[in-house]
Amino acid sequence: MKPLKTLVVDDSSFYRVFLKRIVEATPSCSYIGSANNGSDALTQIKKLQPDLITLDIEMPVLDGIGVLKALKENNINIPVIVISSVTTSHSQATIAALELGAFDFITKPANQNLEHSSELVKERLELLVTGVSRSTARLARGSVAERSKPMPVLEKIPASHTVKLARKPPKVLVIGISTGGPQALTQLFQGFPERLGIPVLIVQHMPKLFTRSLAESLDKKTSLTVVEAEDGDLLYPDKVYIAPGGYQMKIAGSRSAAKIQITDDDKDEHAKPSVNYLFDSVADVFTGNVLALIMTGLGSDGTRGLTLLKSKGASVLSQDEASCVAYSMPKSAKDAGLVDEEIPLNQLANKVIEYIGL
Repeated sequence: MKPLKTLVVDDSSFYRVFLKRIVEATPSCSYIGSANNGSDALTQIKKLQPDLITLDIEMPVLDGIGVLKALKENNINIPVIVISSVTTSHSQATIAALELGAFDFITKPANQNLEHSSELVKERLELLVTGVSRSTARLARGSVAERSKPMPVLEKIPASHTVKLARKPPKVLVIGISTGGPQALTQLFQGFPERLGIPVLIVQHMPKLFTRSLAESLDKKTSLTVVEAEDGDLLYPDKVYIAPGGYQMKIAGSRSAAKIQITDDDKDEHAKPSVNYLFDSVADVFTGNVLALIMTGLGSDGTRGLTLLKSKGASVLSQDEASCVAYSMPKSAKDAGLVDEEIPLNQLANKVIEYIGL
């Protein structure tokens, strides 16, 4: 596969040079130019026709959010990787960018110890570029224009038409998700009714600060209460708990008195928070009374945890390939034979409602 022609957009000359060097050192990328603000970026996009954009958020003239809105309004489907500082305001803007369709983000390193930072950013960029390439190839098999449009949420199924299935009714809904998560979660939650009657636990791969901004954003878009989980939280129906970035979240206690524990446990996990870590603990406490969703994301996190959940009788739904930004996590679970049904994103809320029995 040809290297992706990459445009670097940042108002800082220091970071433009820093990112240029990283892009040039990444075999799957080919540096083609830079822009120092959003307006300049739109000009360079038209001129250079990049395959990939790295995009700063806070810039003069036109910020990163403005660039993403302009791309969307003009049906320009170029993958965008946001370069974000680790601050509260930047985390909020990054979540907004992801909800607008940015592929994923990389946190901007501090100026000290640049050699180490460069290697970490390069590793992250290589991982995301692999995901971008797979996603682009998948879209090329169908209609890019059609697949890039937001999928409409189907009307909720009337209670009288809900199919009652012979399975254990779930006492908890658990979700594992990564790349493409904020946009997918927004669409999923906007399809839910005012009450689900059970708690919801989410692991979204994100660093510190960003998970809190995600919780605040989702809370405004659904009638359910969405929070970043805290150690000792009890589980309540119709409340959504998002694992805090940089830590692990697990469930302890009994099914009737379950509570959240936030730990700094690595336990051979490759992510903090880890989907496997949460799912393992949920299997221990709730056994088979669980509905698990494995959604868009890179890697295979969640497959091991789903294996344990499935062995205890849990139901497993996955997001289908066509509606995923990155299909790796659902594909890993599907290939392992753990998925009961593979569902398009625009039908997933209704399917959850069906499984809960509302």
